[in-house]
Amino acid sequence: LGSVMVRADINLRLTDAESGRTLGAFTDDFKVGRPTLPESVQLAVFKLCQQAAPRLVQKIKSSFSN
Repeated sequence: LGSVMVRADINLRLTDAESGRTLGAFTDDFKVGRPTLPESVQLAVFKLCQQAAPRLVQKIKSSFSN
């Protein structure tokens, strides 16, 4: 049996609401595989919530802490 591979990408752009100017852009991605597509998608969503989101928060905090 093989694995169904899924690539998950998250792209976050912070934009000034008044000027429309981009204040920051942040990305994260990873590749996961499980025996079925639903299992791969479920794992990808889990990793987005549990791993990618906290990393993005840290990237945002560090870029605006200057």
